[in-house]
Amino acid sequence: MDIKIRNGYFEIKGKKQFIVAGEVQYFRLEKKKWKTIIRCLKEANCNTLSTYVPWNWHEYQKGRFDFYGKTHPSRDLKTFLELVKKNGLNLIIKIGPWVHAEFQNGGVPLWVLKEHPEILSLDCNGNLTQDYNFYPPITYLHPVYMKYVKEWYRRVMEILLPFDNIIMWQVDNEVSYNISFWGFLKGQVFNGDYNPFIVKNGLYQKFLKEKYITIEILNKRYNENNSSFSKVVPPKKEPQNKNEYFKVLDWIEFRETLPALYIRKLIEIMYNLGCSGPFSINDPLLGYTTSWKNIYNIINDSRWQVVIGYTYYQGNIQEETIGNHLAKIEYTRASGTPVVANMEIQAGDAYFLPHWKQDVSDYNLLWKIAIGAGTNMINYYWFSDGYNFKGYEYFLPELKFNSPVDKNGKKRFQFELIKNIGKFLKKNPEIVETTPVYDLTVGFYHLYARMAKFNNEMGIDYFELISSSNFIGSFVDLLGVCNINFQLVNLEDEFEKLIRTKRLVVLSYKFLKNDIQKRLLDFALKGGTLILFHNVPIQDENFNFCKVLWNALNLKNTKIISKPTGLFETKKVKYKDYYFPVYDNIEVYNFKSMDDVKIDLRLLDTNEICGFTKKVGKGKISVVGFIPRVFLDISRKFARDYFNKNSKDKILVFERRKEKFSLFTICNFYEQEKIVKIKNKKYRIPPRDAIFVVTK
Repeated sequence: MDIKIRNGYFEIKGKKQFIVAGEVQYFRLEKKKWKTIIRCLKEANCNTLSTYVPWNWHEYQKGRFDFYGKTHPSRDLKTFLELVKKNGLNLIIKIGPWVHAEFQNGGVPLWVLKEHPEILSLDCNGNLTQDYNFYPPITYLHPVYMKYVKEWYRRVMEILLPFDNIIMWQVDNEVSYNISFWGFLKGQVFNGDYNPFIVKNGLYQKFLKEKYITIEILNKRYNENNSSFSKVVPPKKEPQNKNEYFKVLDWIEFRETLPALYIRKLIEIMYNLGCSGPFSINDPLLGYTTSWKNIYNIINDSRWQVVIGYTYYQGNIQEETIGNHLAKIEYTRASGTPVVANMEIQAGDAYFLPHWKQDVSDYNLLWKIAIGAGTNMINYYWFSDGYNFKGYEYFLPELKFNSPVDKNGKKRFQFELIKNIGKFLKKNPEIVETTPVYDLTVGFYHLYARMAKFNNEMGIDYFELISSSNFIGSFVDLLGVCNINFQLVNLEDEFEKLIRTKRLVVLSYKFLKNDIQKRLLDFALKGGTLILFHNVPIQDENFNFCKVLWNALNLKNTKIISKPTGLFETKKVKYKDYYFPVYDNIEVYNFKSMDDVKIDLRLLDTNEICGFTKKVGKGKISVVGFIPRVFLDISRKFARDYFNKNSKDKILVFERRKEKFSLFTICNFYEQEKIVKIKNKKYRIPPRDAIFVVTK
């Protein structure tokens, strides 16, 4: 099939398509139900079927494969694929080797794990890694494991390659050592992988050699006396000084790099077997989103296209948490992926969420926000229920998740919602060519996310980590709830070429790379507005003094007002004619000269300056010495005033635009109907619902 991904969307047989997929897992359905479920998917105006192909389902015994249903009717993969093609649907195929999918061993054959325990991940004490979710993590790129994976790929490719309706090949799934949010809890840096293949003159030492070139350079940075790279041992404890800090950071970087190298190797195997892609990666490192650009750079190659996509489950939709979803979309865009694709979006009850029962409003809002905020692909997960056959039950014998279609093809309330959304997208193919309209840009610095893993005083505690490991934390939730639509850019990229607004917000810590400080200043000097929250940096990434921004602001000194220790204690900050509480540390400022400085914020009790704006060159730099909190109404007022956003509580509006064509997505979080005006026309928005409005 002629498949291209360009200009931010899929082009299939010369026709641009918004990919509307549904997850239908044939290995959890009776074969006689396949036809019914596939027809339901097509009736719902979906154009694509997505499915895993579990290794252990088809290699049911060591060396024994079944793709034709000889040992079990639902192993007849070939017939299933033929039914999909006969119904005119595209395919997204996900062959693992690890698929997760709440399936036994994540799809890895049990005999592989039993016969070869040497492939399993070890912690820093040499024990099997324990703090994992669902299935024991495997050591990536272990030669024994890769030998069996290569044979699995060879056998399954013989079945798959003849099908020309496959538009994307997902490689592995949520590659993350199978550890919840990949050690995003502090102190989990040392839970893996210390397998001898990795750390005894292995991939770790190779990584260090490529980074430092000579052992002398590494020894100086670590303050060690290694005779060669092969003698370097990985860190096993929290850093206590700057040199140990550098070593642990390198270990974290290596752990980020290893899964990317593993994915690249899997793609190379598939490519050499005759598969040219496009390939996809679903939520690598499980939401450790600031790392995605680095992952993409390792995996991308001129021989193939790679799509990094995101997963999102919201549960009960509230306006306070919308920022998390918007950030996931924007981190995906910032990764460099050629299309913003959702690989899994919640379509039924999610057993792992505290609010795991959803109603019609939750789905309407969730799905329409994804489209309105800029995705060009969504995959309803799961589109149909199912169950695990005997021997594969694991912890979920039956998948009764109130999916849009049950295991027998009976439709539930979500079905009509999906059908209507699909109909709308078919009617408006121009949507895929549009891009989001932003109010401002937020720059992120990946080193801050790495620093958040430390458990001691060298770690970052100020940025409230959320489940997406987004160092920006509650700040993007505040932007989201205020309907301040934001673009995310990686400050280590050429952000000057990527920024689509005139305002760049950076949540900065005491250190920031020298080169980035210079480029941020240059952005302001040339006419941009740079807004720093939390701290004005005074060091570079090596903790050496670097006062590029400090000097430009003509600062004399600063001090930190520590956050109150009492549960209900706060500091109050005055802005314009009102004040609001701050629950965090506050940085206050003194200047050498007040020339071109406008005071914006002061502490109410001491009158000390905690926010200001200074003209620099053709632009300006604003500084706010704290991070406002999303849960306070007065913080929302401050955010709207400060960023000059005329928005209302519980009404969110997103716009995608190309020239005169615009898609507005209007969301109403009230329990009552609301009227919203768009381009001088009024629209009625039902309670807890969202509507699409197209203007041309």
